[in-house]
Amino acid sequence: MTIGTITIGEQTGYNPNLPLFADKLEFAGDGEYPDDGTTGIEASVASALGKSGINLIACIKCGGSPTYRPEIVMTPGSLSDTTTYPCDDQDGLTFKFKVDGGSEQTVTISGATTTATAIASAINSGLTGASSFVVDSQVYVRSDSHGPNSSIEYTGGTNGCTFATGVNSGTTAKKLRMLKTADGADAQSGAGTTDLSGHKVEAVFLYQ
Repeated sequence: MTIGTITIGEQTGYNPNLPLFADKLEFAGDGEYPDDGTTGIEASVASALGKSGINLIACIKCGGSPTYRPEIVMTPGSLSDTTTYPCDDQDGLTFKFKVDGGSEQTVTISGATTTATAIASAINSGLTGASSFVVDSQVYVRSDSHGPNSSIEYTGGTNGCTFATGVNSGTTAKKLRMLKTADGADAQSGAGTTDLSGHKVEAVFLYQ
């Protein structure tokens, strides 16, 4: 068995006029990783290195006991509701979203649904290209993509929940995100469900 032809989808960080550095750094694990990543990682790495204006490209795990894989990602488009839960039963009602500027998607609730967890689960089941979860008793919807072309837009529906309308876009701001190595799922989704406090995290950071 042989693999198919390898083609380049995207090359990141190459510049013939700039050197590429690879430094191994250590830091204490956090017990409250915010959803989808820790912000300010580029500035934190630059400060630790005594440098300014670095372009952080990637990080690679090289030690530490928890089963995780770090990666550098840009901010995804996301939004949250302001509904007070438990809410009225949303059975048979709809939520409408656009993901990354695509066509409108309609999620129809089936069955008794009055909690934030049940709403998020229903949205997860019916929405393509995005995921829904609960943080501090509120429903969040987040694009699976990252960066300025990533976006989530709530466009209405017959539901009785409260989501702000308008496009919520991602940014080029970089975050450090931890993923489970077993299945690639978010290890710090929700309200910091992965507790790395007390663990030493070692990673090689690639930057220019």
